[in-house]
Amino acid sequence: MTQPAYESSQPSPPRPVAGKDEEKKGIDINVWELTIDKSIDFLLVFVGLYAAIQVQKWQDDRKEQDAYVELLRSYDEELKHNGSRRNAIEDDLTPIPRTFEQFRSDADAAGKLLGCLDDVIDIGTKPRPRTLRASQTNAARIEECAPILDAADEENKEDDKPFAPIVISPLYRTEVFQTSGTKTFTNKDLGFQIAAIYSDAKKVEEKVAEIEGLYNSSFIQKQGELIAISAELDDAMPPGGPGDISQLIPIQPLLKRVTREIRTHKYDTTRIQSVLDARIEQLRALLDGMGEKLAEVNGSLAREIANPTKKP
Repeated sequence: MTQPAYESSQPSPPRPVAGKDEEKKGIDINVWELTIDKSIDFLLVFVGLYAAIQVQKWQDDRKEQDAYVELLRSYDEELKHNGSRRNAIEDDLTPIPRTFEQFRSDADAAGKLLGCLDDVIDIGTKPRPRTLRASQTNAARIEECAPILDAADEENKEDDKPFAPIVISPLYRTEVFQTSGTKTFTNKDLGFQIAAIYSDAKKVEEKVAEIEGLYNSSFIQKQGELIAISAELDDAMPPGGPGDISQLIPIQPLLKRVTREIRTHKYDTTRIQSVLDARIEQLRALLDGMGEKLAEVNGSLAREIANPTKKP
């Protein structure tokens, strides 16, 4: 009987598991790839978030710049309007010297009239002069006064024009400056220049108020004083007018006093005009300085609107 081989009776050694190392290696690779993918995703999210922030910032900056340019345009319009008021102010100042000239002319005419009336009363009520020379002097005086008295009689039939107060109104617009100011300007130098112009405009308005006040109050006072003098003369006249020139003798002292008062008023107006002239010169100097600043700022505004200064 044949015996089975010894080797065949022994148990077989275990077989190696196929692909185990390769599977471990694959797992390691997949984890690495997953880590890289997650990192890329995170980076993309970060970049996207940064880009969104930058886009939002760009949009905000753009809106802010557009608002800044719109503010500059508003200032440009307001300042050009204010600059155009120079001619209007000069037009309002025009009546001032004419009023003074008219007042002095009227005062001279009133003085001549009262002087003539006083002389005519003297000539008509005193004895005739004894000398030919004195008689000729009286005749010449009456001849000189006749047209003055006639003209006064005609003027009394006309309505006197009342004194008209002046109104010098710069009518400066300040809405933009009042509501917005210049603190938000990215071009700080331009902001300072614009603020200086509005400061000058305020000084102009204050000087205008001085001139208006002095002119109007002075002439209102003078008008009141002259009305009082006229009323006093009317009251002193005989009712129904003098039937005889001798009835005017009692008012001769009044005529002399009123003549002096009118002369005083004339000199007072000359003094007032000299003060007003000085203040008007100060006003014009302010307007000249403001005009120079406006011309410079208009150019700066045009350049800033075309190429706005960016925020630092």
